[in-house]
Order: sequence, then C-alpha cells, then structure tokens
Amino acid sequence: MNDRKIIGIEQFMPMEVINQEIVNFLENDAVDIEETTRKMLNYNKGENRAGKAARCICTIVSYKTPLISLLKKTYTGSQYAQLPLHEQNLIALSMMSLRYPIMYDTLCAFAKLFKLQDSVNRPYIKQSMATVYGTNRILDIALDALLRMVVDAGVINRIKIGLYGQTKPVAVNELVTEIWIYTHFRLSGSKPISVDDLRFASWMQYLTDMDIDWDACKLLKIRKEFGNRLWME
Repeated sequence: MNDRKIIGIEQFMPMEVINQEIVNFLENDAVDIEETTRKMLNYNKGENRAGKAARCICTIVSYKTPLISLLKKTYTGSQYAQLPLHEQNLIALSMMSLRYPIMYDTLCAFAKLFKLQDSVNRPYIKQSMATVYGTNRILDIALDALLRMVVDAGVINRIKIGLYGQTKPVAVNELVTEIWIYTHFRLSGSKPISVDDLRFASWMQYLTDMDIDWDACKLLKIRKEFGNRLWME
C-alpha cells in the first residue's frame, strides 16, 4: 500500500495538545482518547470533530516506530516536557510525518519554493499536494488543518490569508537533529547519501545545521568510506 495516498488528517490538532499527549505516553505507556477528546473540545466545535482529532493524535503518539522507542528510552515524561518548545514541536512534526506522510510532503513543498522566494501561497501548496494525493475535497480539508498546524508549530509564518513565509531555521540538540534527519531518510526513500548532499534536502532547511556526533547516532547507521565522507544506510 502506498502510504502517500492516505491523507488521514481531517482536523486541526494543536501542537500543545500533541506535546501533552507525548508526555503522557512517555509517563504511562498508554493513550487516553477520552481525555484527549475533552482537550480538543476547546479547539473543535462538536464532539464528532473533537473525537476525530483526538483519535488522530493518539494514533500519532502511539505509532510504533524506532523513534517512539528511542524517546521512551531517553526521556521520562517530565524530562521531555522540559525540552524547549521548538524542539518538542519538531519531534511532534516528525512523529506526525511518520504516521501521516502528507505532513512531510507539505513541509518539503514549502521549503522547495522558499529556496527561490520569500513567500508561498496556498494554491501552490495545494497543486504540489494534488500531484500525489489527487484533487479532491478531502485534500482541501486536510490542507486547511495542515497549514494551521505548521504555523502553530512555528516553522511557517502566516503573512495574511492564503500567504505564508518561512520562519528562521532553528538550532536544536543533537538527538532532535538526528530525529529530523531520520524522518527525512524514512520518508524520502533515500539510498545511502553523503552528508554534504543531505544538507541540500528541502526537509533539512528548517534546521540551522546538522552538526552532530555521527558515531553516537541511535537511529541512523553510518559508515565511513572514501576518506572522511559519511554515508547513511
């Protein structure tokens, strides 16, 4: 099955709630859909919409990947909650992208055009998404939610209705950097690639740098070949 055809996102999900549920999952190794639904009633009109958003959040947080396993080994809930907000948001975006790759595709579409100009309009993003997900009402609904979420996460700036700009790339700790790279590697279908080439990937434009201890990586396997050149596999 091609996961790129599965949109999966229908409702806005605030980063605050997603991060709270990550903390809860790290503490309790479980999700609470009822409690998450109660939180979402503050953002979505009607229990049906709130319930859909809550189920989506719980699916994202509990989705079994090497990433969530690493987070559970690295942080308690209280330790995770102490991370700077922008680092929590990038981890949440990575988790969301691994479960629903349309988030990854959306951020990459933004970054590609930001290399050429300072602002991006909604029709361009919709056109880019339509090449993969098709032109339909579901895509429109998902895009409304996705655009609100990337603005809420602080990686995209809303200039005015339908027009968006890029915020400044952020510096994050080495683990978050590795998580961001790992997400790109999982979703881009990349074969082993040099670090120098990786720097030009659209997904990486949201970070200030990729300076990490490659030998200490937990999610990425690195092999050195051709002198000091690093490759991921």
